[in-house]
Amino acid sequence: MHYLKCDQCGHLNEAKTEYLTFCTACNKRIENNFSAWKLRNPDRSYNDFLQIVCVSEAELSKLSVKTKPKPKKLKYWIGFTVVMALFTIIGQYGGEAVVKFFRNQQLHQDVLEQEWVKQTYEAGLVLETPFKLKEQQLEIPEELEQIMLGHYSYAYSTSNAFTIAVNIFEYNSEILETVSLQGAADGTINEIKMMAGVTDLKYQEEAIRADGVEGIRQIGSAKENRVPLKFLNVIFERNHVLYQLMVLHKEEDAVGKAAADRIYQSISFLP
Repeated sequence: MHYLKCDQCGHLNEAKTEYLTFCTACNKRIENNFSAWKLRNPDRSYNDFLQIVCVSEAELSKLSVKTKPKPKKLKYWIGFTVVMALFTIIGQYGGEAVVKFFRNQQLHQDVLEQEWVKQTYEAGLVLETPFKLKEQQLEIPEELEQIMLGHYSYAYSTSNAFTIAVNIFEYNSEILETVSLQGAADGTINEIKMMAGVTDLKYQEEAIRADGVEGIRQIGSAKENRVPLKFLNVIFERNHVLYQLMVLHKEEDAVGKAAADRIYQSISFLP
């Protein structure tokens, strides 16, 4: 079974037929229905639509087990935290307002020519960014506070949707079974997929390495309230520490893409 998420209220509608058009919860038209999607993807089938756009039973079971009083595993929670921080910034303008606000907004070329900030973060992460990232306070469940040795978050967002976020989580060896690179990567993608207003999610993933530290890089695109965005999500793990970098920019913003690539290339780790 698959479910089609309403881009108005976020309700998951059971995708029993390719003719599902209106949300059963709010009765509003689902913009990313199969017929509309098929017009943009004429060479794709309904089965492709189910796999690419809809939420599967397996994905739903991972994300919606809320009847048990257990905290979300760290490997999924880390993805949730970064995704909420990024897409909330874009979504706060809402609906048509966000479309008008970002229509002509792009990162200025000067960003690539100005002096960048090189900073060393907790646990030896070194990064160059066009702006100095500001420390953020994360709301962490008490259960997770008890199993983590430290957590640090930094972010910066411009008025033209260019956003950088860095999360660092130090955990003890007793919870190794709940933490994995792939789990954190999957958690990020699943959380993006489940958010109200986010549609047309596509991404590619590859294993990477920086200074001998293993990681995963995901490059993808999605629409947030019909605004086309691209994202870079990078996760590393070393000595019981998870590092996550995410950069978000408008799809057509060439300067934003160049800045994201440069940030990624600057990643290094102290011994």
